Amino acid sequence: MSQFVVFNGPGSSGGGSVLTLTGNDGLPVSPTLAGNINVVGDNITLSTSRNGANELLITLNNTTANTLTTNDGAYHTIIDYAMNIAGEAVAANGSVVGTRTDGANDYNAMCGGGFTFTARLEPGAGTATLLTFDVSSQANDSSTGNAAFQMIQSGSSILIQVRGEAAETWNWKASINFILV
Repeated sequence: MSQFVVFNGPGSSGGGSVLTLTGNDGLPVSPTLAGNINVVGDNITLSTSRNGANELLITLNNTTANTLTTNDGAYHTIIDYAMNIAGEAVAANGSVVGTRTDGANDYNAMCGGGFTFTARLEPGAGTATLLTFDVSSQANDSSTGNAAFQMIQSGSSILIQVRGEAAETWNWKASINFILV
């Protein structure tokens, strides 16, 4: 677990200087002479808090995640992976899980599993081509067996879609990790 150490001085209640940041390895990192501690890594974006809190937001660039609630039997897009550069190729893996959350037996049904795909954006055409799509162990214990997820190509995007059951509330989460070339 990452942590930091703050010295506030005797009798104070905050607002002191950060002396070190400690990473998952347990080793402290001290600030530069200017009082700065650099946070670095591959495929990450660092930004400061937008709400004025003392926060540093770390985002993994090659990960996309989303949540969605459905209450019908139609497919809905939970992740729209837009390909932007002609000739771009992507290999990705991810997971989808949904749970039924209405009625007297909350969380009494689920659907989910893992998937992998490869795709490319055709030069000149602006159309994504889904080259491979493989579902690994899609589980489903919904009342009718209709809850599901799928992946389709639409224009220059690869869409991950989920389908719950008609007249039932389903809460879904999905994430993908990808490599671009």
